[in-house]
Amino acid sequence: MNMEKDVINRHQIHLYLCLVVIFAFTIVISRGQQDCVIEMSTNSTRCCTGFRLINRTCTECIGYFGENCSAPCPPGFYGPRCKTRCNCSVKDICNQFVGCISNYTCGKSLI
Repeated sequence: MNMEKDVINRHQIHLYLCLVVIFAFTIVISRGQQDCVIEMSTNSTRCCTGFRLINRTCTECIGYFGENCSAPCPPGFYGPRCKTRCNCSVKDICNQFVGCISNYTCGKSLI
């Protein structure tokens, strides 16, 4: 009888831990855009640095950074708020939006 209780308790603990992980993952996924809204006293909305206002929603800068996404990524960086470093081969170039891309297309250089 005690062995059955131990098995049930282990299953309950496992289920509880799974639910905690799922809950934490949901919180991480839902963060990002809406957590960077700064409500102004004039009923206007301002976004945090690294975000810009698009259709009344603060959207993370992709390929840009700074106040209102005003500056392009520095060379060698790309993506959301330019946080990711490119590690391109000699045949590739770092695109500020998606990272490493081929430097050649149909035999012609993009540069």
